[in-house]
Amino acid sequence: MRQKWWSDNMLAQGLNRRVFFRVGTNIDAILQVRSNKYLAKIVDISTGGLQLVSSGEMLANEMVTINFDLYKQKVTAYSKIVRAVKGDDSEFLYGCKYEYIDDLDMQKICSFLFDTQAMERWS
Repeated sequence: MRQKWWSDNMLAQGLNRRVFFRVGTNIDAILQVRSNKYLAKIVDISTGGLQLVSSGEMLANEMVTINFDLYKQKVTAYSKIVRAVKGDDSEFLYGCKYEYIDDLDMQKICSFLFDTQAMERWS
């Protein structure tokens, strides 16, 4: 099976510079920039931001709204694109930093991170 260009292999080559603890994911999301909406896949998440893959083309420093579900509950993160990398298959990898996120949504993310870490330790 062909490895995705944005996989952990790419992160191991120097893109893993985050300060916050993060976990790899495969979460569906809706990415909104200006009046455009794009399907996206969150490939990792932390309390400082997230990384996602989308076919929508955006620039670094653009503000975006990211909507996704954790524990069957909606999460909305108003974020800034801090990194945009064009990959193959017309996909882009975006590193996003939260600019505003509701306290309850941040609690959902924290719970998800700790639960995921605990499952990885015990599996």
